[in-house]
Amino acid sequence: TTSGGSGTIQYAISPNLNQFVNNNVFTGLTAGFYDVVVQDQNGCFQTFFDIEITEPTPLDATFGTVVPELCLGAADGSITIDITGGTGDYEVSISTIVPDPSNVLTYVPVTGSQHVFPNLTGGIPYWIYVRDSNGCNINPPLQYDMVPPVDIQPSATVTPNCTGNIPGNVVTIDVN
Repeated sequence: TTSGGSGTIQYAISPNLNQFVNNNVFTGLTAGFYDVVVQDQNGCFQTFFDIEITEPTPLDATFGTVVPELCLGAADGSITIDITGGTGDYEVSISTIVPDPSNVLTYVPVTGSQHVFPNLTGGIPYWIYVRDSNGCNINPPLQYDMVPPVDIQPSATVTPNCTGNIPGNVVTIDVN
């Protein structure tokens, strides 16, 4: 914010300190040190040296612990992700739909830098989306193909028999 001076205030930023503009907002700057000159219409000026522009480390997410669904229908699988970089707080979403810009995702806030997606079923792929408070996303989203759960389908066969006039039977259990 500028106060004082006479008439129109103009601004210049390094490396082009001789190119003045009327806008005091500079965009598209990369990380580094900049000098800024603020000048009024009479040529009075103030120089700010070594203004540092920093960038956060890139947003990244990796898989932590993955627990597969144990038995078919149990929905007891989980995926844990670890999040680093970016800016501020994180939000996450999970989907079983192939990534597409038209997908509507519901994001939930993350406490800290780790999140667990519980109650997952096996045998299907999951896509995990992560964004920071600036709206930066990991791209592409993480993908994990959850292994199929154990599918036990037992069947019983009863075979009656008679041994020495004594009735009996044999029960055979088969598992798929």
